[in-house]
Amino acid sequence: MSNDKLERASGCSIFSSLILGCLFVSAFFFFQMYFHTEETESPMNSSSDERSQKISNYKKNSSIFEHSIESFHTERNSSLESVMFKTINSYHPKPSNAE
Repeated sequence: MSNDKLERASGCSIFSSLILGCLFVSAFFFFQMYFHTEETESPMNSSSDERSQKISNYKKNSSIFEHSIESFHTERNSSLESVMFKTINSYHPKPSNAE
């Protein structure tokens, strides 16, 4: 009917499978290294000039924006201290009727 005997793989076939797997993986990387000769290109001066120009424009625009924000707050006098002084100056206690 059914075969009750366990069939096991021999240690030699498992070992040879591992060796072949390692060989295939290492061969893949060696072939990739050998055939993949990518030349690194140095960036052209025009692209680096464009980048430096964009960076300088960004810094200029950023400083202009920061200056406009500072001038807005200075003109509006919206500091916490000025608001507190306005609140203190506008506060008038109710007259007491104890007299």
